[in-house]
Amino acid sequence: MPQTPEDIAKLPINSPEKRRWLLTASARDIQAFIHAIVDMPYTVKEYELARTALEVRISEDQSAAAEKLERQTHTLIRFTTRLYYLTWGLLALTAGLLVFTIWLVMRH
Repeated sequence: MPQTPEDIAKLPINSPEKRRWLLTASARDIQAFIHAIVDMPYTVKEYELARTALEVRISEDQSAAAEKLERQTHTLIRFTTRLYYLTWGLLALTAGLLVFTIWLVMRH
């Protein structure tokens, strides 16, 4: 059963369960944990550990967001290139139809 940050904060100091939880918790949960332990005695080490875990989680989330943005940018570039070539194709088709129309008008 997933435990809340407040439940984790109530565990004994330096418990292995706290350390394991910090490795998998979300940034929001780690922040709530930090707020829960701020007024508890003897939590300086846990506070520093939680801050480090929070910084790591934020950097991992930023890295994932950057990778997603990079993939979307490559997709957008690909679509823009296709649109460029389609535009030139339509321009050539339009010019061809114009020439054909003029030729038809001149014949009659």
